[in-house]
Amino acid sequence: MRVILGLLILLTACNSGPQKDAVSFKDLESLQGNWSGTQALLLSDDKTVINYPAKLLATLLKDSLELSITNAFTDGHQETEKGILSINENSSMLILGGSEYQIREVIRTNDDLTISAYKEDEDNEQQAKIRLTINIKATELMILREVKYLGTVSFLKRIDLKLKKDRRI
Repeated sequence: MRVILGLLILLTACNSGPQKDAVSFKDLESLQGNWSGTQALLLSDDKTVINYPAKLLATLLKDSLELSITNAFTDGHQETEKGILSINENSSMLILGGSEYQIREVIRTNDDLTISAYKEDEDNEQQAKIRLTINIKATELMILREVKYLGTVSFLKRIDLKLKKDRRI
């Protein structure tokens, strides 16, 4: 009896923690809407970081999201970039702006979802491993793009986007 009770407690404890599983496009639908916050960008010298306000509009399409991000720079000008965010049918690839990342880990807790994806590519004309981490909460979104050059041990934060959902109608 004690063994069965112990196993039940162990199973309950294991099931209440973060859950690793597949992700689908349905998981991204909550991103639809307006978001605002800041973006930190590590320049190509790999030393200088600039921070600026950012706004994101995510529009739901049939099986993807169109992302339109507008950055406001200190000199007064603004730049807007558009791209598509989607997940392939077998949940193995995340596609962002035409770049394909292999999904390596999906962690769910009660109120958030974290997707970690990687690809091998060039950054600053050097071979690199690029890690993309997307953390989605009901009212917060974080997108982190990190770069690790071949032969180095640590990742550099190339883009750190932190946004809150705009609740205005």
